[in-house]
Amino acid sequence: MTFPHVRTAPLNDPALAALSLAFDRDPILSGYRQGPGFILRASGPVPGFEAWQAEQTFRPAADRLKIAGVRVTRSITGLFPIGVVMVTQHKEEVLANIARAWSHLERDGLLVIAGENGAGVKSVAKQASSALPPGRRESLRKSVIQIHQKTNAGDGSDLGQWTAGGHLRKAVEDRYWTQPGMFSWKAVDKGSAVLSKHLPESLSGRVADLGAGWGYLSFLAAERMGQGDRLDLFEAELLALKAARQTISDAAVLPTIRYRWLDVLRAKLPRRAYDHVVMNPPFHVGQTADLDIGRSFIQRASEMLKPGGKLHMVANRHLPYERDLERHFRRVDLVAEDPGFKVFRAGR
Repeated sequence: MTFPHVRTAPLNDPALAALSLAFDRDPILSGYRQGPGFILRASGPVPGFEAWQAEQTFRPAADRLKIAGVRVTRSITGLFPIGVVMVTQHKEEVLANIARAWSHLERDGLLVIAGENGAGVKSVAKQASSALPPGRRESLRKSVIQIHQKTNAGDGSDLGQWTAGGHLRKAVEDRYWTQPGMFSWKAVDKGSAVLSKHLPESLSGRVADLGAGWGYLSFLAAERMGQGDRLDLFEAELLALKAARQTISDAAVLPTIRYRWLDVLRAKLPRRAYDHVVMNPPFHVGQTADLDIGRSFIQRASEMLKPGGKLHMVANRHLPYERDLERHFRRVDLVAEDPGFKVFRAGR
């Protein structure tokens, strides 16, 4: 599993650095810096943008913005003279955000699209140029900054398809609700599919799904649970958590369900509270592998389990998590292994 948005310090993000530089250099943009304005999907704060409204549903990034004093919202409201859309790896989400941002601009308002070259910003910028009034583009810090002005009420009137493309829908097996902007939104992650084959036939008591995503493993766990049991989903991406809630509510499962929007690596989690923890831990930050994420998930899982509790975990076969599991658990069993993945069951 992969975190879909970067977790790096804000101005280590080339696109944010380019955005800041553009506002410093451009005499028109600089006049908007103090706001009011909004920014969608910023991975962290940009100096001078503290008065802006920042929409962010990825909890680690939202927390960074809040710590920096930025006003964070789960969904922007109102009209603004300027708005910024940060380009992510999910093109459908970016186009939907551009359409939504355009609808939140006042007449003569400016839309700024900012993205790193490696994130596909050039393709997005090209599509925006064909759908919006003529704009201007600048390349900075291996990133692109593109600006369009909303000069007429009818500008961007054909963006409805982009908006619809970002909506929640039953996109997987006609059962699971997902949408662009979350990990593996078009298909079940292969690792989760492998783990699903090795979950116990019955799960009782309190169960936690760490990094639940859009709820594939949570749904299967809930089907194995009964009245009086409880399942807690812990997930950093709010969009994914909402999708999981929709899928599970459609099925009318028996256990009590709780949805926890938080950063598993940093949040205060219940200790010695769970009989089972299910997880397919992430191991990427953007495109970069970071084994410390999976190791931290293993430690958090061990802290959350009751004595006698069980961890059910899948990992890519090449990831060396055995020592970490043995450090935190009394017994570690390799339940299954195939060319791509390995499934562990560990007990306290």
